[in-house]
Amino acid sequence: MKMPAKPASGYPERMKSRLIKESLEPGANVSAIARREKVPPSMLFGWRRKLATAKKASLAAQPVAIDKPRFARVEIPRNVRSGMIEVVVGQVVLRAGSDVDAEHFAKLIRGVLP
Repeated sequence: MKMPAKPASGYPERMKSRLIKESLEPGANVSAIARREKVPPSMLFGWRRKLATAKKASLAAQPVAIDKPRFARVEIPRNVRSGMIEVVVGQVVLRAGSDVDAEHFAKLIRGVLP
């Protein structure tokens, strides 16, 4: 005879936290963890979902600090007249010919800024 599952409130918070943490480890099998602890797998999945939703809501409520962009030193060799623009941002190099639309190139640069 199958025993009825305990209501969600019937499990100690410490146990829920431990099982959620274990189930979030890389390679963890959520259903196997739940069965081992005699918790319905759907309940453990529900606890995880509730935690994820709470974290998202918490992050959405926090103000976001936006740093001012930092610009690197730009060197333009005096003898080069290739009509080519090259911008280096960290590991990314953007190159464009002199015929590229300036607004489009500016969007590309903003897209790779940290």
